Amino acid sequence: MNIGSLGLPGFGAVALVAAFLGWLEIVQRYRDNDGLSWRCRWVWAYLIFNVVGCLVAFGLLRTVWHPADVPSQIAQIATVSVGSWGAFRAYLPHTVGSTRQAVDQFQSALRVFLKHADAQIANDFPAYRRRRGQTLMKGIPFGVAVEKDLRSICLRLASPRPSDDREAELSSEIDVIEKKNYTPDAKDKMLAYALVEQYGLRCLAEAVRTSGLRPRRLRIRIRP
Repeated sequence: MNIGSLGLPGFGAVALVAAFLGWLEIVQRYRDNDGLSWRCRWVWAYLIFNVVGCLVAFGLLRTVWHPADVPSQIAQIATVSVGSWGAFRAYLPHTVGSTRQAVDQFQSALRVFLKHADAQIANDFPAYRRRRGQTLMKGIPFGVAVEKDLRSICLRLASPRPSDDREAELSSEIDVIEKKNYTPDAKDKMLAYALVEQYGLRCLAEAVRTSGLRPRRLRIRIRP
C-alpha cells in the first residue's frame, strides 16, 4: 500500500478521526464541568489544532511510510488515519528529520491551549454552576422545596455521598435561610446555590425530576 495514492479520502478520514479522538479527550478531561467546556474558545482551538496537526502528520507520512499491503481501501484509510494520529501525538519518529521541530511546535501549542482552557473553565465554572442551579430551581418556591424534602432526594441520589459534617453544615445553612427575613426570590436562589454546591448540577437536576416539582423537560444533560 502506498498511502501517497489515497489523496482526498485519506485527508478526510484523518480529519474525522482526529476530531473524534480530540473530542473524546476533551470529554474525559472536563467530564465534571457539565458541558461548560464547549463554551470555551480554547477548547475549540485545541480541537482545530489537533486536526491540523494530524493532517500535517499524514502529509509527511505519505512520503516516508510504505506499510505492507492492506486488502481494502477502507482498511487502508482506517490504518492511515489512526497511524497519523499516533504519529502526531508521539512527536513523529526521528527519521522524519527536520520536520520534528514543526511537530514539536504543534504539540506546544496544544499544551498552551489546554492550559488556557483549564484556567478559563476553572474561573467561569462557579458562576456558571450557580446560574444553572437557579435555572433548575426556577418556579420552585423555597417553602415547596423544603416541604417536599428536595434535599433528602438529592442526598439519596448523590454519588459519592457527602460527609456527615458537610450535611450538618448544609442543614444549618438551610435553617438560616428559612429564618432570615430574605425576599422569597432571594431564598429560592440561595437554596439552589446551596444544593448545587453540595450535590452538583446533575444530581440536583435528577432530584428535581424525581420529585415531580418540574415535570417538564429540563434543559440539562444527565450522564449515566
